[in-house]
Amino acid sequence: MTYEFTKNAPKTLSNEEYISKAEKEFQYLLHNSSHDETTFQKFFERNPCFMPGARDEFSILGQSGHNPHLNCLITQPQITGLIKRVPDFMWLANDSVYFSPIIIEIEAPSKKYFKKDGNPTSHFSQARNQLEEWQTILKRPENILSFYRDFSIPQDLTSLTFKPRFVLIYGRREEFTNDRILTQKRGSLFDNDKILMSYDRIKPKLFNNYVTCKVKNGKYFAKYLNPTFKIGPFADEILELQNLIQAVDNTSYLTDQRKAFLKDKIPYCLEYFKVEKNGKTVKIKNNGTNYQTEE
Repeated sequence: MTYEFTKNAPKTLSNEEYISKAEKEFQYLLHNSSHDETTFQKFFERNPCFMPGARDEFSILGQSGHNPHLNCLITQPQITGLIKRVPDFMWLANDSVYFSPIIIEIEAPSKKYFKKDGNPTSHFSQARNQLEEWQTILKRPENILSFYRDFSIPQDLTSLTFKPRFVLIYGRREEFTNDRILTQKRGSLFDNDKILMSYDRIKPKLFNNYVTCKVKNGKYFAKYLNPTFKIGPFADEILELQNLIQAVDNTSYLTDQRKAFLKDKIPYCLEYFKVEKNGKTVKIKNNGTNYQTEE
């Protein structure tokens, strides 16, 4: 089978245009919906590049050069052993040494860290305790094995050292930025494997073709594509994803022409990857553009 690029394919948004639109929406939500956690859950689902952790930038080794498993941001992951509350998001990050699920809890931006007397609020304490509970549960060997099964983790990742991180996105910087004591208190509440972020630290990172997925029985169901999503003969991770056509329709900022193109091209790509996976010869034909890799 020969992969052929489409002549004059409808273009996706440029990174600059997308970031401009999405940043404006994010700032609007911060100013007008700061009490509504669900609004931000939906925003991050539709814009997975805004969710930190894809390349484990929290590691003391520095940001990984590896893409997260299947380029997927998992929404509300069902993790065996986590009984009381399901996390909001998870990346399956990795580098050459560690397999690091980045397990993320978000709270409404309007919630406060501290009471007037300087002690943590009950909301903040509860959220922090939740991360500690998840950390304890995922130290148990039987739960780690269940985790690998729940998310169909391949052998190249299970052979790495399992080192999950836990991220809490909570509140706004303005609460403590001019108060040295509160800043110091806040900084002492977490360690390297438990990370605290305010909403002010969130910035989009357009490294790759991120897809927001729901995982059920080890299968990955696409819910949204990042609005800058591109297709091509090297994006073979999509072979492991289901429901991609519906995800195209759900995706924000895409023109009708771009959606129609993706819904036509995705099945073509999937067939190409299946042929390649079966060991048959595949080729790539460019349309007069050298080294074209995506469209």
